[in-house]
Amino acid sequence: FSEIYSRIDQIMLRHYLDVKAVGLYSAAVRLTEIWYVVPNILMAALFPAFVNTQDNKNEYKKRLTIFVIVLSCTSIIISLTTVLLGKFFIGLIYGREFLDAVPILSIYIFSLFGSFLSFLIYQDLFIKNKISLLILIPLFTAAMNVGMNIYLIPLYGSIGAAISTVVSYNAIPFLYLF
Repeated sequence: FSEIYSRIDQIMLRHYLDVKAVGLYSAAVRLTEIWYVVPNILMAALFPAFVNTQDNKNEYKKRLTIFVIVLSCTSIIISLTTVLLGKFFIGLIYGREFLDAVPILSIYIFSLFGSFLSFLIYQDLFIKNKISLLILIPLFTAAMNVGMNIYLIPLYGSIGAAISTVVSYNAIPFLYLF
């Protein structure tokens, strides 16, 4: 689903702004997407442990809680490190001409929190056979992203698109709780 959000943002940025804005935004997105491998690896390693304890509600809840804490802390550490070293990362990977992407990256990187937790949430919904929620939550948050982009991109440009994505991604855990 993360690919859909970033593509929506890029299409809307191209519509409202220009190709340069799309390029800078894409640089921030790519540096964030590098980190998506972390929850994938953890989920691949730990998914059998979740499936094996689904009949024991207490053990399942305990493991789920531990994994939420691990994913949350990991995403926050990565995000804060990226904010501190974003200029260095952008300059090293893309060159000085992309340094205008640093403020976008400094916001967009905080989408990792919701993104990391969504990996776990979607697995939990799959295990619990709640397929309708596996469809509804991403549809709702994608619509939220589009709506916020329509409002925020004309006001704040690429920063507005980054804010829209962060809010949309981070809405996933809250929607899951309801």
